[in-house]
Amino acid sequence: MTVLTDRAETASSSTEADSIEADLINAGHSNAGHSNAGHCNAGHSNAWHGHAAHGPYPGHFWPLVTVYSLSTCLTFSFTLLGPVLVEVGGLSPTAAALSQGLAFLVSGLAQSRFGHMLDRGQHGVVLGIAAFGIFYGLATLIVSAGGALLMVLGVVGLLSGMGIINTAFNRFTVGDVADEVRAEATAKKQVCVSVSLGVGAVLAYLYMHDYYEWLLAGDLVSTLGVIAVLYAIASRRQRSTGPSSAALTVAHAAHPRAMPWRLLFRVWRQLFAVYVAHCAVFSVTIAMPLIYAELGLDALRATATSLMVGTVFGAFTAVSVVRFINARLSPHGQLLVGGLLLGIGSALIPYLLSTMGIVVATMVWGTGVMVVIPATTVIVYRAFGQETLGLASGVDTALKQWAMVTTPLLATLALVLGPIGYAVIFGLLPLIPGALLFSANRRT
Repeated sequence: MTVLTDRAETASSSTEADSIEADLINAGHSNAGHSNAGHCNAGHSNAWHGHAAHGPYPGHFWPLVTVYSLSTCLTFSFTLLGPVLVEVGGLSPTAAALSQGLAFLVSGLAQSRFGHMLDRGQHGVVLGIAAFGIFYGLATLIVSAGGALLMVLGVVGLLSGMGIINTAFNRFTVGDVADEVRAEATAKKQVCVSVSLGVGAVLAYLYMHDYYEWLLAGDLVSTLGVIAVLYAIASRRQRSTGPSSAALTVAHAAHPRAMPWRLLFRVWRQLFAVYVAHCAVFSVTIAMPLIYAELGLDALRATATSLMVGTVFGAFTAVSVVRFINARLSPHGQLLVGGLLLGIGSALIPYLLSTMGIVVATMVWGTGVMVVIPATTVIVYRAFGQETLGLASGVDTALKQWAMVTTPLLATLALVLGPIGYAVIFGLLPLIPGALLFSANRRT
């Protein structure tokens, strides 16, 4: 708890600086002298530009996904964060929720910078910051001393560090695959991570009260292990290819450390659409327990049933669904179809309250999530282009974290309005991203 018609283009090392900037802004459009993503430009390594020489997936894709998934099984800090802050740290539920919201907001503001640093080959600094934040955050939760302020700072450090790891993980997995299989790669990665989160949630539920210190200590060790693997992959690539391509060096020669703000502003429409899509996805898991409780159901049991069905259903069907729709629709079309399914499934939640009804609603919105998440990933990476994959990864993480701040507010509003308001808000919300991008395409 973190998928084609045009192709993103890579810039040739001999291209002039103004052409490079144009390519970065208009990623996904072909220009003469530029080769398609997944093909090696003269003087550049395949590994740095998108995929390994022997196929669309880099050699480190599956080892890294495996290590990250195993670590996710032990990522108890995310599952236990709220209960630990309230039951152990002594914070009120409101203060605990506000501290997590603040942490997501702060982390999101920093992720684009960390992603840009990855593009600059500064992975040691970035991953070092992640290690410090996670160590300090988990140590604060384990010791549970020092007062509310230190607890809040620990939450900020922990979630910021987790955000950095997610940015780096995406950069070296879905960021490294060929553009034509990026949606499929996102689906495969998402299945592995979702199953691992489910296992971790079960372990946390069983052992939280008696062994929470040991659970958090295991979380720390496994997370530092992921950081070590990410550092090894980035260092090996830097030794063989250099910290950045010649094209990126030329494009930012005047300000080598400057953020490409103009690019961010030029793709604001795509980013806003992806942000709303993430809000729609998170609304299901955040608002669903609240609406079940409001309607008098056993919220824990109903939510657990829904998430279990969604995880199993997704594990067996996600990749096939993405392959099928990816061959027939552009990412914008996928976002519209996936949003329609997600909206219908979300709107059905207050009205299908039997066990079978919960299963049906979950399968509908779950299919929508399977389509929406890979589509948003492709849209973000194409918006930024091959030379700024780290920045794209950081921005994608930031949009997800900001969505986690916004969605509880939408859920509260929906509860005030009742089941009909819930159905209207979360039924229409997933339709906005696809409609926004489709209307923009027709105008251009």
